Amino acid sequence: PEEVEELEQQRRMEAERLAQMQQLSHQDDDSAAAAALAAQTGERKVGRNDPCPCGSGKKYKQCHGRLQ
Repeated sequence: PEEVEELEQQRRMEAERLAQMQQLSHQDDDSAAAAALAAQTGERKVGRNDPCPCGSGKKYKQCHGRLQ
């Protein structure tokens, strides 16, 4: 009986540890996704006649925005 209780306690502790690890990993995933979304929406869209963001001084359509 004591051995059974000890095994059950070990199993419960392991289950709690796994649940905590899973919860922490999901929090990391959520924060990474939120940061990626914020980075995407923060960028300004470059118009075809705007200066190219590479700094060449050319219009975007004549530099990195060339249509293929």
